[in-house]
Amino acid sequence: MRHAGSARIELQDATAAAAALTAGQPGTVLVDTRDAAPRGLSVIVPMFGTAGYVRACLDSVIAAGSGDIELVIVDDGSPDDCAQVARDWIARSGAAAVLVARPNGGLSAARNTGLLHARGDYLTFLDSDDLFDGATYRRMLGLGRAHGADLVFARAVCMDSQTQSLSAFPGWAVWWAIMGDRPMRRTTLAREPRLMGLEPSATTRLYRAAFARRIGLAFPEGLTFEDLPAHVRSVARAGCICLLGETGLQYRVGRPGQITATRGSGRQDSLATADMAIGEALAARLGLDAGACAYGGIARLLFWCAQHVARDERPAFLARAAEVLRRSPPGWATGYAFRFAPDETDRMAALAFARADIVLLAEMAEGAAPGLLRLAARAGQPGMRRPFVLRCRAAARGWAGAAWREVRSGRLPWRGRC
Repeated sequence: MRHAGSARIELQDATAAAAALTAGQPGTVLVDTRDAAPRGLSVIVPMFGTAGYVRACLDSVIAAGSGDIELVIVDDGSPDDCAQVARDWIARSGAAAVLVARPNGGLSAARNTGLLHARGDYLTFLDSDDLFDGATYRRMLGLGRAHGADLVFARAVCMDSQTQSLSAFPGWAVWWAIMGDRPMRRTTLAREPRLMGLEPSATTRLYRAAFARRIGLAFPEGLTFEDLPAHVRSVARAGCICLLGETGLQYRVGRPGQITATRGSGRQDSLATADMAIGEALAARLGLDAGACAYGGIARLLFWCAQHVARDERPAFLARAAEVLRRSPPGWATGYAFRFAPDETDRMAALAFARADIVLLAEMAEGAAPGLLRLAARAGQPGMRRPFVLRCRAAARGWAGAAWREVRSGRLPWRGRC
């Protein structure tokens, strides 16, 4: 979820939102070193403004050998020399690859173009400033083939662009709840509804190509946060789903110019893609548990975006987010809050969105724990008593700790036992 074209789509109804999904433009093939032999995996790599990162990205895919992998590299009208870097890399590496050029249309448009050129039995997407362990790709491919899986997931970590240090990937608590320490898991959405709550990034999974064609996999053009509708559509319609308990993706954070790391109009796009995702969930007629987890994942994204919009725009953003989420059946919010929420913040945000409690959401998004008086006023509402009790305990611990530090420093005299 990195670069975007100039178009912006406002919050829209399901019919208009569906029109944003296009089949993609084929673009112009600049280089194609692939032969007629079938490939197991197509890795689609859109490029825009990442010339300094492209070579490392592509190298990571074939570090363990290119073997059964082809690369579909799409130059999305990049203003730098991405295309030349890719040309040189293809000539040097000898990998099976196709380089396609197209006018700038944003990440979704470039992905949709890449889909038209992919020939593998499975396909995936990789942002051109990220890294992915090629050996993990191979094991994911083997796992998918062995079980006939429609989707194959692997773990991911965040990599700081400046220090190269690693940290937890968004949604790690959901992954842990599903996998724990297991090296592999084969399941379905009916057995494991928390799959809907995984981070929606298209770069953490393989899609069986025939399955992707059958469900009409595409990304909404002109928007950031484009992964969400495709995530709900694909997970809702998948049969067998496999998860591999090893890290593949290293997701770069802190890169200058990165769309998801800036405060701007791109945050508003999440309202449109969340609306699409709710529409996908309703169209799929998800069961209560899967719907609850879909609600939780969408609410988590919208709350995160609310934390990163300008402060004066936050109440309006949260009001529109609540409007989007309230399209879902009422049992989804409470089901997520009481059964699947990994922490109290997620629980309180889910319930606050359902009640359109914009004041509480804004206070939480500001970064401060909700005040005791505000929680006390809501303690009689379903689901809010526990946050109130926990906040009281935290406050009591804080006060006791502060008093003890004063005693130890000598500023507050100790007058004997209580």
